[in-house]
Amino acid sequence: MGPEDREWWREGRQKQGHGASWDNFKAQPSSKVSNVLRIQRPLKLATATPYAQLQPQQLIAPRLNTSRLLLILGVVAVVSLIVAAFLVI
Repeated sequence: MGPEDREWWREGRQKQGHGASWDNFKAQPSSKVSNVLRIQRPLKLATATPYAQLQPQQLIAPRLNTSRLLLILGVVAVVSLIVAAFLVI
């Protein structure tokens, strides 16, 4: 639908007495609706920081403990394999 078609449609609606949609807009609520049910929501409580919002330093710290443990286990495994190989020969 091109710009000419939109203008033709708008002019046809104006001839029929229809105004633009923004002419009918009212920022104030209509007086017809008086008893609107408002939902009372609970106050937002403080929540734990999501994973995506953690600082890089906070993300790396747990990994360092894990990597140190794996490093120690790896060194112990390699030393034990060397000792076992030396005893077998």
